Amino acid sequence: MTKAAVLTGDVVRSGKLSAAELDRLFAELAAGVAAVATWPGAGASIGLERNRGDGWQALIAAPKWALRACLVLRARLIAKDAGFDTRIAVGIGSVAHVSPAGLHASDGEAFRRSGRALEAMKGPRNFAVDVEGAETKAASLTAAVFGLCDQIAGDWTPAQAEALALALTPAAPTQDDIAARIGASQQAVQQRLSRGGGPALAGALSAFEAAVSANVHIA
Repeated sequence: MTKAAVLTGDVVRSGKLSAAELDRLFAELAAGVAAVATWPGAGASIGLERNRGDGWQALIAAPKWALRACLVLRARLIAKDAGFDTRIAVGIGSVAHVSPAGLHASDGEAFRRSGRALEAMKGPRNFAVDVEGAETKAASLTAAVFGLCDQIAGDWTPAQAEALALALTPAAPTQDDIAARIGASQQAVQQRLSRGGGPALAGALSAFEAAVSANVHIA
């Protein structure tokens, strides 16, 4: 594996959650990471590894899915419980070694950049990204896209997040299918997606993924 996206995160306001709540949160996060690994072309992705009590890491073999994964993972958590959320720092770059001992013992630019990005994250931000080889202007643009998506996600209600967790997947179901799965009307789903920034997020995801797939300066 020469290039991948490493996601390093920690739980937001973990001190306010009980041990049982943390276990529920991580179970949902693990299920979300497992679902991401089934996305088209996701390749040899590696599932959730929990560390430091409230910290975690995962590897996505297809870097283009990095931003979409961040959004879907947060949507699943918020939909599960309004008190659940996570910070996510993405490192996109080379992977030198994936250790049998786990991601914590693995190495490469993607791991290093992801870890440093999480450590440098300040204030209310919940998304950060660092891309190996990105030119200054491209890196700033990528960071801005992640920042805007982060801002939108931070305003989601659980109902909006529930719909968006399905609508933002690569092979998204129709609004009628989403309505049937979550027990709501199609009109309610449409309203939740609209108020949750669904159309804007879809545009941002398409642009980011096209750029990564074309290797246009950002990955």
